[in-house]
Amino acid sequence: DFETLGTAEADLTVLDSTFDNLFSNSVNVVNQGTGTLEVTIAESEFTNTGAGAINIVQSNSGTTRFDIHDNPTFLRGSNNGVSHAININQTAGAPAGSVLEGAISNNVIGDASSSTSATTGGDGTRVFSTGAATTTVQIDGNDIQGVGGNGINVQMSGSANPAHTMNVTMFDNTVTTSDINSFDAIRLIAGAATGNRGVL
Repeated sequence: DFETLGTAEADLTVLDSTFDNLFSNSVNVVNQGTGTLEVTIAESEFTNTGAGAINIVQSNSGTTRFDIHDNPTFLRGSNNGVSHAININQTAGAPAGSVLEGAISNNVIGDASSSTSATTGGDGTRVFSTGAATTTVQIDGNDIQGVGGNGINVQMSGSANPAHTMNVTMFDNTVTTSDINSFDAIRLIAGAATGNRGVL
């Protein structure tokens, strides 16, 4: 767990590391404050994942930036892998004007060993925003398979504030969903209920 509170500012860099057989999330990062948090996770392997591999959350006004790239292995192995391999979450606590931004590039999620080699129920990559803030993300060059949910799931919902904004660029991803319980290769949702407002 890596969390920021109050006005604290922090940089977190995870390079060339191995995470194996953990019960919950392998890397869990939360910005609960008003300071800037910058996260880089690269060239690392995530195996026998219990919940998710990477979970990054913005729950206040502090700018949160991430760069998740060139990680060659996301596999649940003999573990449960019940959540999303990569999860980026901007919660309702992020007010209008706050910023969550980053890139998810050139990662290899799952393999051909089984239809749920990466996750049993979660998405390969999930970007989710429910606050009135702004999310900007680039998702490119990823190879995704073996997921129990969606390959790539991008959703903005939950806010009635018209300032709610999500900017998404996706290209050069290879996504395969083959499990009988899987959903979409790429799912993109703007508003999930009556009264949701914003711009995608």
